[in-house]
Amino acid sequence: MEAASLAQGRFIVHARGVRDHTFHEVQVDYQNAQFDKNENQFLKRGTFKDVEESIPAYSKEGVSALYLMGTL
Repeated sequence: MEAASLAQGRFIVHARGVRDHTFHEVQVDYQNAQFDKNENQFLKRGTFKDVEESIPAYSKEGVSALYLMGTL
């Protein structure tokens, strides 16, 4: 069997147990944000504190891991 036919494409290896989690992607700026649709701008952006305070609600929905976007 040729090596090229054994494995093709992209492979992602996850740590043991990662399949036991339910991930949710959170954009910090949008968490509890207030937005003016007429002016197309934020009145109040979300904060890490907003995300922290929302953890019990995510947990209640079955989310066990949060991936925070915009944290750099």
